[in-house]
Amino acid sequence: MKKLLTTLSVALMTLMANAQASDNETLTFLGIPIDGSKTEMIRQLEGKGFKYERMLDLLTGKINGEESFVFIQEHEGKVYRVDVSDTEVFTKEQVIIRYNNLLSQFKQDSRYGELEEYLPIPEEEDISYEMRIHKKVYAAVFCLIRDLSEEEMEAIAAKAKGIEDENELASYLAKAFIEGTIPGRIWFEIKENKGEYWIQIYFENRRNRPREED
Repeated sequence: MKKLLTTLSVALMTLMANAQASDNETLTFLGIPIDGSKTEMIRQLEGKGFKYERMLDLLTGKINGEESFVFIQEHEGKVYRVDVSDTEVFTKEQVIIRYNNLLSQFKQDSRYGELEEYLPIPEEEDISYEMRIHKKVYAAVFCLIRDLSEEEMEAIAAKAKGIEDENELASYLAKAFIEGTIPGRIWFEIKENKGEYWIQIYFENRRNRPREED
């Protein structure tokens, strides 16, 4: 248990060190909170110039100058995830530049913390070989951080006192701290199909997601 708690503590300290706690506890997408109904979010995105394709149940529009598909996922009447995908595919060289630019963008945004230190992909790296032969995944995760209040800390400690099993206690503490301090996260990765590449980005409100999801 001590090893697990130490690992958890280091991870949380790393996140806190690389992000400023946000006053806004809800992750946003283009300034729109990832919350509320899917219908309302579609309406707000249409107000920003996006076009809703009813037959495909997705929106199209430009994000950071790139044409994109936007998929909105809802659970029990609340939006919990927005998936963004490039509409065009890229070469290996182009997608490395795009990935590295996104990485730099999020690293410079003080609202988010990295789960680990993500490094840019070297220009000379053969990502096709690495993905196909070594099954390497090119992805990065950034988390929206908030501070736990004194009352929340006391509530967590009070409940922990009643848990005698070490494994159950470790599991409870891990879940309590992660749920409390990380209300939202963004991750992106390189996708490939038959030698063509694109970037997939996910914006997730962790509080609205289905409980069975990690």
